[in-house]
Amino acid sequence: VPVGVSLMGAGATSIITTGAALEPIIYMYSASEGTNGNQSISHLKVDGDMTAITLIEILGRSNVLVHDCEFVDALWDGVIFRGRVDSLDRAPTTYATGNKFYNNTVTNCAIYDTGHAWNKGHGNVCYGGQKDMEIYDNTITQTDRGGTTHGYGIKFVNRGFSVGLKIYRNTITVPEYENAGFQFCMELWCQRGGLQIYDNVINGEIDIAGYDTNDSANYGYAVRIYRNTIGRPRLQTYDSYGIRFELGIHDGSYIYQNHFRNISRPFSFDNTDSDVVPGKEDVYIYYNLFTNIRRAAAGWYGYVVTIGNAGT
Repeated sequence: VPVGVSLMGAGATSIITTGAALEPIIYMYSASEGTNGNQSISHLKVDGDMTAITLIEILGRSNVLVHDCEFVDALWDGVIFRGRVDSLDRAPTTYATGNKFYNNTVTNCAIYDTGHAWNKGHGNVCYGGQKDMEIYDNTITQTDRGGTTHGYGIKFVNRGFSVGLKIYRNTITVPEYENAGFQFCMELWCQRGGLQIYDNVINGEIDIAGYDTNDSANYGYAVRIYRNTIGRPRLQTYDSYGIRFELGIHDGSYIYQNHFRNISRPFSFDNTDSDVVPGKEDVYIYYNLFTNIRRAAAGWYGYVVTIGNAGT
């Protein structure tokens, strides 16, 4: 799809689908990072029919709005925003700006790729190399594909490397933990400042990770997570997590006014030396509510904060 061209349907009856393993169905590619797309995709239903690898991929473009759409049954990934024009795991030279994903319903669009060496989980919505991107007012649901074969809600690509990302007023649900794999509603890597996550219902876990989370972009903080409901509607059989901080965390992370419910590990700090700057600094946890911090079975209790060593 060229720049300046928008796709608009009439709602759920405007269906784009395929019987081929397309990667993706809709492709927006520019050869130069930061190209002004000045376009939108709206009021469509895109159905991967568990055959299309990816539904939409946007590379190297700014000012692309995806809204009021329904996305279902991608085999690997739903909608991908890449600031880079390739799949290399590094920050872009020029960030994509002005991209938004809002008022959408995304269902069953992510896989857990056991064949990949390290980046196994895919996402219903994916991002990387973005500046001030907004993801809001969406319902994102990953259905259970059995065992550990399902992916995540929101997921990084190109190792993340985004600044000023805002994720708010979404309801995100992933399958319950089954003593294997992960239950990531969000897996956010290499944030470089200004990450805000607020007013969401998170039926699962938030993972803040990658090779350092910091405020190198000078937003005044690295992460703010507030006014979210995090956990599950009911107690879980196995240990389940709320917010997991992995690898280095620096330059101010603020977690406040959240409600953590029906999970046994609201906060987990996993320390390793596999980081740009190892260690965790300036993490502030305050004014949160914790209810039913335990497992479901009688006698199984939980911990609000756990600090462990994830190896070297």
